Amino acid sequence: MKKLVITLSMVLFVLMGYAQVTNVADFRVANANTVFGVNLPVGTKVYDIANNLYYVATAGVASDATLTTASTSFSLLNVA
Repeated sequence: MKKLVITLSMVLFVLMGYAQVTNVADFRVANANTVFGVNLPVGTKVYDIANNLYYVATAGVASDATLTTASTSFSLLNVA
C-alpha cells in the first residue's frame, strides 16, 4: 500500500510539472494607431477602444508597433 501511495504521488507530481496551460494577456489600446509599448506574444488579445474591435495576435509583435502597422500579425475576433 505504501508503494502504491508513493507511486501515485510521483505520477501526479510529474503530471503537474508538465501542464500545458499558459496565461493569455488582454491588452487595450485607445485606437489602431496607438503604440503598444510592450512586446506582445502570440495569443495576446488586443481591444481597440475607439473602433470597438477585438483582435488576437497570430505572431509576436514588437513594442513599437500599432494595430495598423502590424495588421498582418492580428486576426479580428469580432465584427462591429
